[in-house]
Amino acid sequence: MNPSQGPTSERVEFPGTDERITPEQWQHQTEEIRAMLVADGMSEADVAEDLRIAFGEITFVDDSHISWRHDGGVWWRWTSSAWEQSTPPGGLRVDRAVFELDPEPDSDPELEQLLAGAEGLAGDYERFIAEHPDATWPEVPDEHELVPSDPVDDTRRLPGAAPPGFRATHVVPAAGMSTWAEPGDAQPGPSLDPGLNVQQLETWGDWAHITCDNGWTAWVDGRDLVPSGAGTDHGWSVPAPRSTAAPVASVASAQPTSQAGQRFVTPSKSTWAVSAGAAALGLGAFLPWYDLGAGAPTVSAFDGAIKYLVDYENPGTGLRIGLVLLLVAGGAFVARHMRGWERAVRPLAIVGIAICGLFVVQTQRAVSASGDLGGEVPGVLDVIGFGVWTSLAGGALLAWGGSQK
Repeated sequence: MNPSQGPTSERVEFPGTDERITPEQWQHQTEEIRAMLVADGMSEADVAEDLRIAFGEITFVDDSHISWRHDGGVWWRWTSSAWEQSTPPGGLRVDRAVFELDPEPDSDPELEQLLAGAEGLAGDYERFIAEHPDATWPEVPDEHELVPSDPVDDTRRLPGAAPPGFRATHVVPAAGMSTWAEPGDAQPGPSLDPGLNVQQLETWGDWAHITCDNGWTAWVDGRDLVPSGAGTDHGWSVPAPRSTAAPVASVASAQPTSQAGQRFVTPSKSTWAVSAGAAALGLGAFLPWYDLGAGAPTVSAFDGAIKYLVDYENPGTGLRIGLVLLLVAGGAFVARHMRGWERAVRPLAIVGIAICGLFVVQTQRAVSASGDLGGEVPGVLDVIGFGVWTSLAGGALLAWGGSQK
C-alpha cells in the first residue's frame, strides 16, 4: 500500500508449536463450528467466507516439511509455486498463524473542533451561572399542557433534499401508510402521505424498513408499498384489497412474539469480524491447551476447571474453562446481531482474552513451581497448546470487530 493511501494493516503473527493434529480432527472441529454458525442464522456462503478468513492464514507442515492450509472446507498444499487442493497424508503440526487487523481510523479534525466548541459553550454556561446566581428561568410547561393554536395533521410529507445515496424504490399508496419505530410495536407513529417516494432498506417477514428523502426511517407494512414505476401516472396506485381487515395485526401476528427475536440482525459482511472471532474463540476451546509432548496426552480447555485461572494448586472440578469460552463466544455473536446489544461485544471479548491470559500466567507459575522439585523444567511456551493462541486471536478479533460500526 502506498503511504499516501493511509496506514497499513496490522499483522499479528503467532509462532508454531510441536503439537500434532490429524487432518480429520481439524476437519471435524471446523464442521462443528460451521454447524453452530448456520444454526444461529448465518447463510452457508457467509459461514464459508468467515471460516476462510479465520483459518486461511494458519499454516501447517507435515513430516516432509510440506506446507498445508485449510480454508474451512478443504485442504490445500503448497507446490513451491501455487496452492493446490489435496489431502494431507498424515499428522500435521502448526507452523505459524497470521491474523491481519485493520488499524483504528484516524481522528476526525471536524469532530474534534465540534467537541472543543461544545466544551467552550459548557464553560460559558458555568461562568454565567456563577456570575448570576439569582437569575431566573422561564418555567417550561408540561408536555400535556401544550395545546397547539391550530389543528396539526399527524401525517408527514417529510420534504427536504435527498441524502447522499438515497434511491427511491417504492411509493406510498393512495391510502397513505402508518409507520412504527420497531416491528411489532403496539403504538404506530406518524403517517406517510400518499405518493411519497421512499427507499426500502430491508425486509423482515411482511415488515419493510424504509427511509425517506430527508433521512427519516421507519418500519411499515411492506405489502402495501408500490414499486416505483408500477403505479398510475401519479407514480402510485391503490393496492388490491386483502382478506385481512387489520393489516397491522396481520403483520404482527406473522412475526415471533419475542421482542428479542424482532431485533435480530441477519449476519452479513459487516459483522464478519465478530463472527470469525467467535468461531476462533470457540474452536480454540476444543484444541490442546496443555501439551507436554513425548506422547503424553494433551489437555483441552474442557479438561480444566475455571478455578485454575486463580489457583493452579487447587483447581477443583467445577465449571470448565471450555464451557465458559463457548458461552462468551456465543454471547458475543448473539450480541453483535441484536439491535441495542452491540455494546456487549467488547466486554465479552475482554473476558475471553483475560481467560487466555490468566491461563498462561497460572501455567507459568505451575512450571516454575515444578522446577523447585528438581529435574529439567520446560519453558511455558513449550507446554502451552495451540488452542490458547487460537482462542486469544479470536478474542482479539472479537474486540476489534466489536468496535466497528
